[in-house]
Amino acid sequence: MLTCWIEKNTELPELDRCLDSLTDFYPVIVVNGKWDDIEGINARSTPEAVELIDSYSNTIQISSPNKPEFYNRNLCLIQAGKMMCDYGIWVDSDEFVDLPCGKDWFVKNLVRDFSNPNDFCARLYFDEGISRRIIRYPMFVRMRNKHNEWFFNGKNVRKDQLKPVDGMIIYHDKTYRSEDRLQKMLNRKKTNPIH
Repeated sequence: MLTCWIEKNTELPELDRCLDSLTDFYPVIVVNGKWDDIEGINARSTPEAVELIDSYSNTIQISSPNKPEFYNRNLCLIQAGKMMCDYGIWVDSDEFVDLPCGKDWFVKNLVRDFSNPNDFCARLYFDEGISRRIIRYPMFVRMRNKHNEWFFNGKNVRKDQLKPVDGMIIYHDKTYRSEDRLQKMLNRKKTNPIH
C-alpha cells in the first residue's frame, strides 16, 4: 500500500524504483494525491507519474487530492479489504523493497509470525532500523486523525506489535527528492507534527 504525490518529473525515478521493487506483489494499491497539509500548487501528481503507475500491471490507482494523509491511507485499507487481502504493507514512494531470500521465504515468515489471530501489527527491518509497516486484516483496521494510529474495535493496534518479520528490508533513499520538496516535508512536520 502506497500513498504518493509526485510534484515534479525529476521524482519519477524514485517512484519507478519503488514500484519496480513491488512487482512480486498483487495488488499494489496506490493512492495518488497531495495531502491537504502540505504546500504545493498542483493537488495531483504529474500526468507522467499517473502514466507510470498505470504501466505496472499489479497496481490499482486511486486519485485523492487534498485529503488528510490518514484519509488516503484509509482508502488503501478499504481497497485492500474489498480485495480480501489478509495483509497490507506500507511503503513510501522514496523507499524500495528487497526480498533477499525471495518472496516465498518472506510470506512463510509472515504467516508464521502472525499465528495468533489477535495480532494485527508487525515491524519490518529498515536500512535505518525498524519500522511498523505490516497490518493484518486491513478490512477491519482504520486510521483516526493520524497516519500512525491504527484502530481495530476501538483499540490502537499499532502499539501492540510483533517482532520484525524476517525476509524483507525496506530501503529509504531521498536521492531524487528536490530541496524544495524536502523543505515542504520539513515545514509540514513543524506545522502539523501529528499528521
